[in-house]
Amino acid sequence: MDGGQPPRDHDDELRRSGQVGWFASKVRAPSTPGVYRLYVRGAIGGTTWLQDPGIHFAVTVR
Repeated sequence: MDGGQPPRDHDDELRRSGQVGWFASKVRAPSTPGVYRLYVRGAIGGTTWLQDPGIHFAVTVR
């Protein structure tokens, strides 16, 4: 994600606590192989960041 902006390709349906939504985003892998952590933090309506710490994914670059 560029410049810390929320993803633009997402599920616009209203979600209540415990429901599932989705988003899609592109990232550019570093040129050096290794295992990297990709940190993701949610946003409300693409305008307000959620206050929880979010989640992360382990990404392996070969």
